[in-house]
Amino acid sequence: MNRNPLLKLSALFAVFALAVAACSSSTDDAGDEAEKRASDGILTIATLLPTTGQLASFGPDMIKAVQFAVQEVNAAGGVLGKDVKLEANADTGTDPDTAGSAADSLLSNANLNVIIGAAASGVSSAVVDKIGGDGVGQCSPSNTAADLSGDLYWRTAPSDDLQGPALAEFVISDGHTKVSILARADDYGKGLAGTVKDSLESSGATVPEFVTYDPEGSDFSADVSKMKGADAVVLIAFPEEGAKVEQEMIKQGIGPADMPQFTADGLQADDFGKVVDPSNPNVVDGIKGTAPSAGGTGSEGATFEEGFKAFDADAAGGAFTPQAYDCVVATALAAEAAQSDDAEKIKAELPKITGGGGEKCTDFASCKKLLDQGEEIDYDGASGALEFQSDGNPGEGTYEKWQFANADVETIGEPFVIKAEAGSGGETPEASPTS
Repeated sequence: MNRNPLLKLSALFAVFALAVAACSSSTDDAGDEAEKRASDGILTIATLLPTTGQLASFGPDMIKAVQFAVQEVNAAGGVLGKDVKLEANADTGTDPDTAGSAADSLLSNANLNVIIGAAASGVSSAVVDKIGGDGVGQCSPSNTAADLSGDLYWRTAPSDDLQGPALAEFVISDGHTKVSILARADDYGKGLAGTVKDSLESSGATVPEFVTYDPEGSDFSADVSKMKGADAVVLIAFPEEGAKVEQEMIKQGIGPADMPQFTADGLQADDFGKVVDPSNPNVVDGIKGTAPSAGGTGSEGATFEEGFKAFDADAAGGAFTPQAYDCVVATALAAEAAQSDDAEKIKAELPKITGGGGEKCTDFASCKKLLDQGEEIDYDGASGALEFQSDGNPGEGTYEKWQFANADVETIGEPFVIKAEAGSGGETPEASPTS
């Protein structure tokens, strides 16, 4: 029998204190390890982009654009005096659950600094906290959902706070004032459709029907039937389920041959007509839309498309490839300016290197030369001016108008710029043509 219970209690407290100290030491070591991962002196990048699933037609060329950018950065001396290291892509499958495990596979690399991706806003929403919480930066070339954010998240695609007014302006300028909207019920669809609706109504148009649908559904007949009676329809969709919606619209006599139809970047795929009707892909001709544009120049003044084709003759280019390129170059320049590969320091430098206060430059080599000379820079990239804000969003978007003609994507006119007014969050944008 223990004759001194206080002594026994003191011993227990001592053991507990040692256990707490051990746990504290382990936590500190983990923190030190995370800091080491963020500052090993080599900018390490990986891609988290789809090669399967709804956006599989976009992913491969976005991956090639990242590879192209890394090649140019390393040819110009790399970052912090060392080559940028590019890890293999992890396929998201355009699926939030798949993306979670794909992100885990990338984050297992203790030296990883920045992930380029994901492509879909809904997919990024599922992993943005996981990635940032692990001390890794995330730059998406194609997320446009207005409310998507994260401490270590930035994007080169302008948010739908800007594209919504751009698409609405296109619809109005085409002479339509009674416009119904049909959109997929996810972050991308609901967000963009909402800003289009607000912009249409603020311009004097009416929106008789605003319908969102389950993108996993199989029967869209009831949703499509509600579009009848308008003088134009805005369809916000991805190619796979968008083709099923389009088939139903044609079946109900409100396809593009019967009623003016507008869309956005999600359907800007060259093979969309073949998915809708393999025997007659021209059935989609006449659909018009807006999309973020390749509005800038690349190395030595060549256009991005020229440089990209020289890098890979088989690359189709298209939607969001310039933005993927700019994710790498802007990130690399910010790392150079910060003299660090730490993701937090990189994000903090983005507004400074793109905000318009320095000397304009349009490729990594010329921008890096200016930085080496102690100059401030204003990087205008392959996708145009970025003007990053402190939250990681571009302060302006360069857009193109396009249409399906002979089943192919055809650009209409010149790109134009939509700028967010300071402090507006993009709600009252200002439009102007590019020069």
